[in-house]
Order: sequence, then structure tokens, then C-alpha cells
Amino acid sequence: MEPRRPRGFFFLLQTTTPANIPLTDYSMYGIFTLRMAKPFKTLRNRMSRSARERSSVLAAKYRAEMPLDELREAREMTQQHLANLLKVNQSAISKMERRADVYVSTLQTVIQAMGGKLKITASFPEGEVEISQFRAVRKVRVEND
Repeated sequence: MEPRRPRGFFFLLQTTTPANIPLTDYSMYGIFTLRMAKPFKTLRNRMSRSARERSSVLAAKYRAEMPLDELREAREMTQQHLANLLKVNQSAISKMERRADVYVSTLQTVIQAMGGKLKITASFPEGEVEISQFRAVRKVRVEND
């Protein structure tokens, strides 16, 4: 009887080789047994306290700083959905997410479409200052339209 070949990709594979198949050639025969992955909670509980603290700090940092495409995905929005809200093509969203330089007004519109509010702050050794100039420019433009 020929062994059943798996479909798709498998991770964490444990192989059992018949005596006549060398281990190095084993993968081409497609005989696999799947070993289930462990829940993350189990892995986290095995971590030392200091490792958990480092992990929490890194997670907070990554949540605090992210590019626009990751922010959009974190807000569970597709490029197409955001494009529909902004009345532009999906390709325009893709291009904007890849740009390093974006107009403040464009960024403000995108953030608002995602349900947020754009704040621009300047950081100095003495503290942080929120720049309010862009709110005033936006209000003037809306009033003139």
C-alpha cells in the first residue's frame, strides 16, 4: 500500500522512515506525521520572568510604532475598504503606504478614515510639544471650500 501524500504545507514535522528509505531522501517520498504546535500560553508560561518582561516591552514598542500598512491591518481594514472610504483606487492606497514622504493633509485624511486622529508632536530633551499648525490649515481649507 502506497503512503498517503500530504496536501499543502506542514510545519513542525516529525518523520518516521521505513527501514529501506534513508533519512536524507525521506522528504521526497512525502511520508509525514504531523505534530501539533503548542499553544503560545504554554510557551509563555515556560519563559523566565525577565524574558516575559522584555517581551512585553518589545510588544508595547511595536504597538506604539508601526508603518501605515501595518496600522491599517491592525485596524482590520483592507486596502480596498480604505480606498472605498477615501473614494480612490486601491492602487493609490498601495502606493501611499510604500512612500517615505506623504503630505500631512493626506496622512490626516487616511488616519481619520481609519477612525483615528492625527497628532504631530515634536520631542525635545525638555519635553514634547504638540504642533497645532496643521489643524488650523485644515480648518481654513475646509471653510474656504
